[in-house]
Amino acid sequence: MLTLLASWLLASSPLPSSPVEQRPSDDCEDIRRLELSPPVLSPPRICVSPGTLTGVIFDHPVVVELQEEVRFVEVTRGRVSIAFMPPRDLRPGETLRLTAVLGVGETSANLTFVLVAHPGHGSHQIEVNYNQRSWQSMNDALSQALLANRRLSAENTTLVEEGTQMRAQLAQSTGLCGAYAGGQLTQKGITSRRIDVPPVPAVALGALKAASYRGDSNIAVEIMLTHQTPEPWSLEKATLVNERGETLNALRHRQVGPLPPGEKLPVFVEFDPTNFTLGKATLTLTGTGGRTLTLPKVVFP
Repeated sequence: MLTLLASWLLASSPLPSSPVEQRPSDDCEDIRRLELSPPVLSPPRICVSPGTLTGVIFDHPVVVELQEEVRFVEVTRGRVSIAFMPPRDLRPGETLRLTAVLGVGETSANLTFVLVAHPGHGSHQIEVNYNQRSWQSMNDALSQALLANRRLSAENTTLVEEGTQMRAQLAQSTGLCGAYAGGQLTQKGITSRRIDVPPVPAVALGALKAASYRGDSNIAVEIMLTHQTPEPWSLEKATLVNERGETLNALRHRQVGPLPPGEKLPVFVEFDPTNFTLGKATLTLTGTGGRTLTLPKVVFP
């Protein structure tokens, strides 16, 4: 009876199970590349195996410390790397820390890795790229760069506009206009002649006084203007028509700003009389809104 019971117990008892082979995880790839940037929330895991040499290569100069380093079979350090063969007695699943200090001074960074024992599946090479700037800081830097670019673009637009104005002023600064703008042109210092002007109309554009000038090659007319129309007035075009009907457009003109209603302001226009018969001529000033002023019997000295 006892023999039958013993036989039944042996038959019903489970046989000892053989060790289940551990399957390698993604942490155990033969060659791995780790892209890290702050904050590193959890230490990266590195598979190591007794008898397998594992090398870790960094993209910065590094100082590496191994937990229980005396147990390791071999450890070789370089300026940017460390290679080691883990302890022979490392048990499956046992972990050790690898601590790395990247860089020096205020720009240094501390990283911790977990070495996990995985018999037969240790990684041979781990490449660590560490960007000391977080994604948020790089995004902020990009935003600041875009803002700076917009600011520079606006400044460039302003400079272009200022350059256009300066070129316009330069164009007006030559010849008699330039002499006039610089205060060097007076009726006493150059050949000039007074021009009789008609009475100023009550509500329209009119001339208070005028004078003509002759230089070495060009001629010019200065007119003191006033008006009572609602809108400011600016000169846009000036023409001379002689007694033969020949028309001469102004070479350049100068007006310091729009003429406000009820105010007075000088306007200076310059002509190149080449191929134009001088004598009595009619000067027509055309400005804002098509408002014009005509001075007949303009004679140059």
